[in-house]
Amino acid sequence: MPTTNLLDETHVELSINIFDQTQHALVRKHLTVDRLISDILREFAQELDLNRKYILIYDGRQLDPELIVGDANFERNKELVFAYYEPVRSGVPTPATTSEFTAGSIQVNGQSQAKTAVLRELETKQEFSLRKNPSVIGRSSSGSGATEGIDIDVMPFREARTVSRPHAQISQSDGKYFFEGLKEQRPVFINDNPLPFGRKHTLRTGDVVGVGNVRFVFELS
Repeated sequence: MPTTNLLDETHVELSINIFDQTQHALVRKHLTVDRLISDILREFAQELDLNRKYILIYDGRQLDPELIVGDANFERNKELVFAYYEPVRSGVPTPATTSEFTAGSIQVNGQSQAKTAVLRELETKQEFSLRKNPSVIGRSSSGSGATEGIDIDVMPFREARTVSRPHAQISQSDGKYFFEGLKEQRPVFINDNPLPFGRKHTLRTGDVVGVGNVRFVFELS
């Protein structure tokens, strides 16, 4: 696939973009694209929605699931894009030859284009990419949120004391992002309006997400 460096007669080194993160892997040349997708799903099972259909895209087009990796003529320095398939035309499957997909954080329309969801803290302008599903917002005790199940750690911010350990989360489904609180006693806000506990808000670009007294703006671009 991209980076066509043959290390031996049985494997090829590939660069695969998995939702904005480039992964490098040695792949057996006799594998089909479908089997490669299955291997990726198994490796990243905790981060992916296993109820979705996933595809591999190269040079803006969906790869045939039966294509043999070793038979493909991939150019050097081009990545494969791993994405989920969602026909744009309602009710009509989109042929692979006219590639038009919503690919998680990637919109593919003839060629792959990065489309990333982020939260930007309003005071410091620090940005957080929403790469995990769900992405948990909270305050760590040590400044290392990853070790406490917190993906967006507010510990460095001035109003961190108003945020609980796990406070809120943003989840993704069918290309949409949803914000909700995780504790009834801890308030969350959308555009400075309280969001009742147990209710999810569908996020749009420009929405201001409030967790305690910490504010973020949501952007999808």
